[in-house]
Amino acid sequence: MKKSEKIKYKGKTYYIDSNTDKSNTKLFLYTDPELKKVAKSGSGTLMVKKSDIEYKLGESILKFRKLVREEIKNILEESTYENDNQIAIFSGEEGLTYIEKKRDGTYYGHNDEFDFTAKNKSELVKKLKNWKYKLISGKII
Repeated sequence: MKKSEKIKYKGKTYYIDSNTDKSNTKLFLYTDPELKKVAKSGSGTLMVKKSDIEYKLGESILKFRKLVREEIKNILEESTYENDNQIAIFSGEEGLTYIEKKRDGTYYGHNDEFDFTAKNKSELVKKLKNWKYKLISGKII
C-alpha cells in the first residue's frame, strides 16, 4: 500500500507519495489519500517540484522553531521569578541560580548550595563565567 502525505499547494489540499524515489525532481499531486486520483489542471496532470516542497517545508520548520523559542522565553520570563528584584536565572552544576539587582547597584545570587554577592556587573559576569553558568532567562543589567 502506498503511503501518502498531505500538503497544501496553491491554497488547495493534495497528497503526495511518501515513497517516491529520491532521484525524482517532480512529484505527482493526488486528490485522494489513497493516491488513486491524480490531480489535473487545465494543461494536464498536476505536478510539483520536490525542491519547492522542501523549501516551503524548511521555511515552515524555521517559523515553527522561532515561535517555540519565543513562547518558551515568554513562559520563562513571566513565570519563574521569585520577586521583583530578580533580573536573571542561570543554570550550572548547582542547579538554577537566581540573580537579583539591589537598589545600591550590587548583585545578589543564590541557589540550593550557596549565596554570593558582586559589587558590580563586571564582577558578577566574571563569577558566572568562571563557574560556567549559562543564562536561562532574563539579562544582566
